[in-house]
Amino acid sequence: MALKKVTVAIDVPPTAWVRDLIGTGIESVSILDCLRNADGTITHLFMIRTSDHAKSVRVIEALKRSDLVEGFSLVKAERPNGVVCGLVRSRRCDVCGVIATRCLMRRGVYRVREGKLTWTFVADEEEIPRVLEALREKGIEAELVESVGVEPSGLVSMPQLNLIMRAMEMGYFDVPRRASIHEIARELGLSPASLSVSIRRGVKRVLKDYIAIQGYLA
Repeated sequence: MALKKVTVAIDVPPTAWVRDLIGTGIESVSILDCLRNADGTITHLFMIRTSDHAKSVRVIEALKRSDLVEGFSLVKAERPNGVVCGLVRSRRCDVCGVIATRCLMRRGVYRVREGKLTWTFVADEEEIPRVLEALREKGIEAELVESVGVEPSGLVSMPQLNLIMRAMEMGYFDVPRRASIHEIARELGLSPASLSVSIRRGVKRVLKDYIAIQGYLA
């Protein structure tokens, strides 16, 4: 399976709830996940970036007023400082309907530029034309702006991976922790300091690969 980082440009559809945020000072809307509910609504986990607290407040007020939003809740309601995170439930957004029914498409970043909604996501190469066709079937024209390969970094060495797996087996990552770094180091014949560094570096590389593949885009 070849993964691609894809950017498409879309005329902001009248059914998209992000349309009601235009003019509030948004910089980007990140859709971290979305799910179609049994009643036909779609719930989005979102993160909206603005430049300051005042613009964040305007975003929240716009969400409250929007006829396209049936309900929303905030992860952190007190004094947002440039970032608004939460859940939005909407019924009418055709773009979101396409995303919610295609599992690889759920995560992405929207930006509104010059009346265009740009959507960046990671997808299987074979799925890209199907997504574009699904949008067109909804009457939404989408222009493919970018399609570049996404490859894992491949920086995790086999010894590092073995250390991580052994630490996991012994319960180092459990809550509460079942094995200390000293216990694992003693079993493996390593110093606790060097083992701790190797595990942290390895976990960081594993996470970077996972984030790239899953499509959590900066």
